[in-house]
Amino acid sequence: MDKIAISVVVDIFDDEGTTVRPKRVAELLKNNFDTCFINRSSSDLKEINGTPVHIVKPAGTKLWNLKLIRLLSGNDFDFVYCSSDWFGFLTYFILKRFYDYKIIFEAHTIISEEFKERKAHPFKVFFFQVLEKFTIKHSDYVVALSENIYDYYSYNNNIELVHVFIDEELFIPDVNKKINDNKKVIGLIGPFDEFSNQYFLEFLRKNIDQFDDRINFRIIGKCKDKIHHPRIEYTGYMNSIHDYVNVLSSLDGVLVPSRVATLGPLNKIIEAMACSVPVFTTPKGIVGLYNIKPGQEIYVLEEDDLVCGLNNHVFSDELVNIAKNARLYVEKYYSKKANEKKLLRIFNRLNEG
Repeated sequence: MDKIAISVVVDIFDDEGTTVRPKRVAELLKNNFDTCFINRSSSDLKEINGTPVHIVKPAGTKLWNLKLIRLLSGNDFDFVYCSSDWFGFLTYFILKRFYDYKIIFEAHTIISEEFKERKAHPFKVFFFQVLEKFTIKHSDYVVALSENIYDYYSYNNNIELVHVFIDEELFIPDVNKKINDNKKVIGLIGPFDEFSNQYFLEFLRKNIDQFDDRINFRIIGKCKDKIHHPRIEYTGYMNSIHDYVNVLSSLDGVLVPSRVATLGPLNKIIEAMACSVPVFTTPKGIVGLYNIKPGQEIYVLEEDDLVCGLNNHVFSDELVNIAKNARLYVEKYYSKKANEKKLLRIFNRLNEG
């Protein structure tokens, strides 16, 4: 059985956007391959969801790439799967000539374009342009999470579009949810800190009194800078994925007031849609979503129109159809069933070629 190491630069034991994907990839691959994680973390845990974790310590060391040498020399990996691990790739590429493995790079976003979008310093943008060009060019195979990523990196002919996928048997609608027009609960999904989604809270803080009085808000995930308001509640960090799904599926809507495009689909949008929870977002929020139909499967409004649009649509009869269409959309494009064969086919092609 082939051995696959999934390299993740952030702490795999945290639940956030960068770690969700490799965990789902591992769940899919471990039925067919000897799969493990390579990760830097402060945890002493040796596995996650049944998948072994090789931890490079300490978590914050800047020399962790060098410590990979000892790890790679003690394992006979057939594949290294870099899950958005741009810097780790450099070490794996150098060591590839000494260890007989193939590198698959999974691109979660167009990294240089995302830094442009966030108005980063031009030198930083240039640095990542060079890094991504080298990484994509020298990968044995590239996995793109969205169509725009696929198009941008198609100068490597060995590239496959494998959408962000979820377990459609886990993320399911709440069939017992009752519609109450006297009260609606809208979710904002974190984590919320200085690096992630903080402006979502800024949007809510600025506009909370402009929302219909029947609308309350539930902040899901870690949140340091809380807004103290009688119409806002906090779940804190969710202890399990099942708890998260239960809270998510109970909502009447999810608000994603994106100001910048991530250039890769957001898990928080896909997960809500899978649970038949209508999503309210901006044109920036749907960048990278494949063949999405605003007004049929999702609500898309300019930031200045979000409050008014949510107030009007969340109480309308059309909400039920939007919710049903959202679930069908995820089943068609973003389910595990729709993407499993495409991912496994990559390994078969590399073995054959």
